[in-house]
Amino acid sequence: AADGGTVLKATYNRKDNNVSPVTVSGGATVRRVAITGGFVSGIFTAHGVGMTITSGTLIDCAVTNNVYKGSGNENAVGVYVKCDAGEAVTITHCTIADNYSDLGSGQLLPDGGGIYLDNSGTVLVDNCLIANNRGYTTSTVPTKGAGAGVYITGGGATTVANCTITGNSTGYKGGGLYINGNIKPRIMNCIIAGNEAKSDTCVNAPDVSASSLAADGAITASGL
Repeated sequence: AADGGTVLKATYNRKDNNVSPVTVSGGATVRRVAITGGFVSGIFTAHGVGMTITSGTLIDCAVTNNVYKGSGNENAVGVYVKCDAGEAVTITHCTIADNYSDLGSGQLLPDGGGIYLDNSGTVLVDNCLIANNRGYTTSTVPTKGAGAGVYITGGGATTVANCTITGNSTGYKGGGLYINGNIKPRIMNCIIAGNEAKSDTCVNAPDVSASSLAADGAITASGL
């Protein structure tokens, strides 16, 4: 989307590799956009099979049915958020669902099947449904694929509020939500339930994986 622009009632279908089909930057506002049918096979070096957002707002959008079957070091099958210091991203009243990866032994599952938040600025995800995002692998000991629903990293101010995170599944850690490192995002008034993490032994598995969860109360959420 162009800086400061608004896109209405658009559908973006993607079949090519090595570029995110939709990039939102410069504080753009994007409304009622459906991003669906993205497909990657082979080597994919970018992030965000569905879309990438670095600065701006998504309202009433749907990012669904994007598929990763590649062999690169991918993150985010649905939405990839890369928010630098001084920038802000808001995602509100959106559906991020049914995005999935299906890989063979020795291949790396993407982290953040639904949404990957790499935040050094300010990010708000509010009133969203994040559901049925899945990561499959035939590897018996996978080393990647955390956060089938939501993956959070970076030291910025991250808030996930009033969201339902359910039905997400991964062969690794954090079926619903994965928090990377000793960071303290705010998870408020959310339902995080009915998720699956096949190799997770962390606290509150399989719905949430967070090293600091029990120690410092970084997360307060219903459904745990």
